[in-house]
Amino acid sequence: MSNISRRQLLTQVTLVGGGLSLQNMVIPNAVAADMNNKFNNKPLSDHDKKYLLRAIALSEKGDYPYGALLRFEDGEIIEAWNTVLSSGDPTRHAEMTLFSKIFTQDLDWIKDRGKLKTATLYISAEPCTMCAGGIFWVGIGRVVHGASVTAVDDIYKEIYPDTAFSQLPVSVMAALHEVGVDVNGPYLNDKSAEVVRRRVKSAFDDNNPFEK
Repeated sequence: MSNISRRQLLTQVTLVGGGLSLQNMVIPNAVAADMNNKFNNKPLSDHDKKYLLRAIALSEKGDYPYGALLRFEDGEIIEAWNTVLSSGDPTRHAEMTLFSKIFTQDLDWIKDRGKLKTATLYISAEPCTMCAGGIFWVGIGRVVHGASVTAVDDIYKEIYPDTAFSQLPVSVMAALHEVGVDVNGPYLNDKSAEVVRRRVKSAFDDNNPFEK
């Protein structure tokens, strides 16, 4: 493989199907264009706060500071956190790790669609595009998340000024909302962001994988 930086790789990618050009930063898709979409028109309930705080606490266990918790309607709970470093797999975000976990615990993606549809996924920070796609394909009906993609990217750039992008420069929460997922967030932004800020430096040390 040629010696190419993450920044160079990103700027060569065009997602023509979604209308996203990273090189020119043009995002014509209406549902994905607004990175500041907020789906928290009502106050965070005590019930949701309890589990979102747990997801944020789980992020402390992660290789990178992200945690996720899936609560089914019957009260069953499954937890996971980011395992990117320990697994050597950059796709092992908290949400993706959780999805792998639930389907190795006798859950059937087809037969249990109703159970997944009525479940709530609590995430310490807004999911990236990969994890949002996972939410869609798994069929999770409701999402409650912490710090926004924009807030997280700002933290990376604050700690590492040479950061190009730590996230794809779009929020797909509006897209999930558009296809019927009940999206709620960002909530507890300051608390969620504080964990990210504190843990990112220790996770990366001086090796910023998002440098320009």
